[in-house]
Amino acid sequence: MKFYVIINKKIPTGNAINIASHMMTGLVATADKPLIDEMQVINYGFENHNHRASKWPQIILKAKNSNQIKKVLSEVTTLGLHHVTFTSTMIEGGWQVQVKNTQALSDEEIEYMGLAVFCDSNALDSTTKKLSLYQ
Repeated sequence: MKFYVIINKKIPTGNAINIASHMMTGLVATADKPLIDEMQVINYGFENHNHRASKWPQIILKAKNSNQIKKVLSEVTTLGLHHVTFTSTMIEGGWQVQVKNTQALSDEEIEYMGLAVFCDSNALDSTTKKLSLYQ
């Protein structure tokens, strides 16, 4: 298994970290119980220390633009993989404004800032090999 986080390279690093964090929260929050169990969050700590993380790799990749994220999203959707996205309308204003602005757009108008996926480690190999590691 593997987590993928794909960020639009146009996003400044601080915003990219924020977007990745929001997407990972959304990814876990929308998973059903069997999928959460498969994510295998374990405690690396001891006694009163709480060092929890998934044992699976989390690969952070950089997309050239929204269209490249859309291509990966198309494959993710076709394969039925558990995923969440982050759009440009989710950046400015409070959450109520963000929801309104996001829902006002058609699929073609959405500018993707990020995509997070949890899947079998080989499921997206052919698509993700075209992306660079986020550095």
